[in-house]
Parts: sequence; structure tokens; C-alpha cells
Amino acid sequence: MPEDYPQQMDPASQKPSAPPEAPRPAAPKPAPAPLKPAPSAPEVPLRWTVTPRLMDKGSTSFAITVTNVSGKPIPGFSVSLAPLNQSLDGGVGWGSPPSPGTLAPGASVTVTAFAMGDAEGVAVSFAGGGTSLGSLTALSVHSTEKSADGTYRGAVTNIGKGTISLTVSGRSARAVITGHYTADGQNVKISAGGSGTYNPRKGTVSLKWAGTSNGYMLDDGERYDVNERVSGTLSGSFHKGTFSGKWWGGSEFVILSGEWSAR
Repeated sequence: MPEDYPQQMDPASQKPSAPPEAPRPAAPKPAPAPLKPAPSAPEVPLRWTVTPRLMDKGSTSFAITVTNVSGKPIPGFSVSLAPLNQSLDGGVGWGSPPSPGTLAPGASVTVTAFAMGDAEGVAVSFAGGGTSLGSLTALSVHSTEKSADGTYRGAVTNIGKGTISLTVSGRSARAVITGHYTADGQNVKISAGGSGTYNPRKGTVSLKWAGTSNGYMLDDGERYDVNERVSGTLSGSFHKGTFSGKWWGGSEFVILSGEWSAR
């Protein structure tokens, strides 16, 4: 028997293996977008200084110096003034008012403003060339609190010939109220009192009051005694030595409101 030999493949029939596929080059990354510079704030063409000074116990002066640093003339330069708060017993004004005109490059102008009474300070605005150029605020150095210690007497509306006696001491307030109610078949006298607070910075008073209404009422020709509890609130403000404001209140059956003043 022929010997078994391992079969050999004809070299000519062998196919060479394909070379390995080359890796594809990575797609280039897009270049980052250029950064946009942040918009710069417009340059203020003015520089200023403010010097407050105590004039007396009830007023402050402000020396305001403004300089043109723009390098160009500012035509129609003007300065306006307003109080920082709603002033009830005081205000603001010019000591040496500004003169509108052209502010030359490098030139300075000084004006003087005053704050008086309960004006807590000044708000100053600058304009020129038909546009706003800047603004500043400055606080008063005098005390803006309004002392109102004392007793004030006056009238209360909508309760007949109503009266009020208001006593203020520091930050506390007390009131005595009397009146006469004659509507809706009733004929009663009102007597009440209350306490609350006085705000010397704002010059305002606020209190709660309570008391009784005594008298009688008529219903279908019958007369009935009345002895009811009444209560309510009262608020107001102090201006040039006088308190005035509004009140509200009544009983379980009748609610009223009105105004009051005392000096």
C-alpha cells in the first residue's frame, strides 16, 4: 500500500492575503469661533466731587464740583436737583445755581445745593448736548427726624362735633376721641381712647383706639338703650406744626370713617 503523505498545496494556487486597511484620518476639528470682546461701558465725560457740610441743626449744604474730562466741549451743560425722599416739612434748593452753557474741555464748575428739614439728601443730574451725562446722590448730615413732643387738639369728622386730643412723647402717641352719632335712629355719645407710635423720621402717627357708645335708638317707635363697644384705627402725618389724617372704626353694627386734624 502506498504510504500516506500529507498533501501539499501548489504554491501557484495560493492567493496572497490583502494588506490591512489603513485607518482613515480623523476629520479635522472646526476651529473655535473667535471670542467677541465684551461691550465696554460708555465713558462718562464728567468727574465730580461732593462735599456735604452741616449748616445748622436743620440743614445741610453740598458743594458739588464737576469737571469736563471728555476732551471735547459739552454744549448746553446743565445741572438739575431733586430731594431723595418725599419731603413734608423741608425740601432742597440751590445756594449758587448753575448757569447753563458750554463746558469747555478740562473746565470745572462748582454749584451749591441745600437740603433742609426732613429732606434726607439730594439727587443731582447732569446733562449736555441733548443727553444725560450722569447723576449722583448725597445724604444730609443734619438730623431729618421731626420732633413732635406735645399735646395737639382738634376735630374729627363724621361723628357730629367730634374732638381729638393727641399727645406725642418721643416715639409714643396717645389719643382721646369724643363724638356724637345720630343716624339710623340712634342717638349715642362716643367716648374712646387709644395708643400707638410716632415715627419721627417720617413724621407719621398710627394708633388703635377703643371705647363705648352710650345712648338710645328708636326702632318701630320703641326706644332701646344702647351701650356698645366701639373700636378702630387712626393714622396721620405731621406737617408745619399740625397733625392730620384719617380714621376708621365703629361698632358691631355700624362702621364709619372720616378725617381728623389737631394742632
